[in-house]
This record gives sequence, structure tokens and C-alpha cells, in this order.
Amino acid sequence: MIEPIKVKTGVRQGCLLLPLLFLVVLDWVSKNAYEGKRLGLQWSLTQCLEDLDYADDLCLLTHRLADMKVKGERLQETGGQVGLKININIKKTKEMRIGVRQQESLELHGEAVERVSKFTYLEASSMKLVELTRT
Repeated sequence: MIEPIKVKTGVRQGCLLLPLLFLVVLDWVSKNAYEGKRLGLQWSLTQCLEDLDYADDLCLLTHRLADMKVKGERLQETGGQVGLKININIKKTKEMRIGVRQQESLELHGEAVERVSKFTYLEASSMKLVELTRT
């Protein structure tokens, strides 16, 4: 394991290096968290869509609640290796189910995730996205 680098100064406003480094780390975390697992949405015979990423936002995709629990736990574990965590406390973490009868709650590390019937991701309503994918 490599020793952490001590940061002695802050990041300057408008610096492009920090967002780039964050995306590289987040990409590594996602790939390692899902490695060997196909828990996302089957996209083609050989490809599976695991998540949608934009900046520091992730939208995890699965067909089953059990897969979402595994995905969340693995993402939390792998992210923890580099100092990242899923922040449930500030209520930015949400769950949405489409066409599912199962009412069991989703919990990550013992904390319940708030269930919503719609949400906005990158200024697009989730309900509009669902309509677009069904056509």
C-alpha cells in the first residue's frame, strides 16, 4: 500500500487537476467494486450497464434489490480504501423502484435509504427518462 500524500495547501479555484484526479479515482473504485459481478442492467449480450456517473454523482442500476444491496456494500468497501464513502446522512442518497412490488427497505451499513417516486438527475426528470426508455 502506498503511503498517503500530505497536502499542505488547498486547491485553487478553477483548477482542473482536482476534478480530473477525482474522476480517475471514482472510475477505479467503480471498476473494482463491480469486478467479476454483473449486477447492473443487461445492455447487450456481453455488456452490462452498472451505473451512470457525472462529477461526484452516481446512479446505481440493478434489476433486483439483493443486487443493489451487494452493489452498495461493495462500492462503500472499495471507496473506503481511498477515503470515499456513500453519504447517506445528508439525504442525497435516494432509491427509486420502477414496476416492483417488493416493499423491503434498502439499507446500506445499517442506515435506511430514502425511497422516492421520482428524482432529478442532471436536470432530467427520472419519469421522463423512464418514458424515453420504454418507447
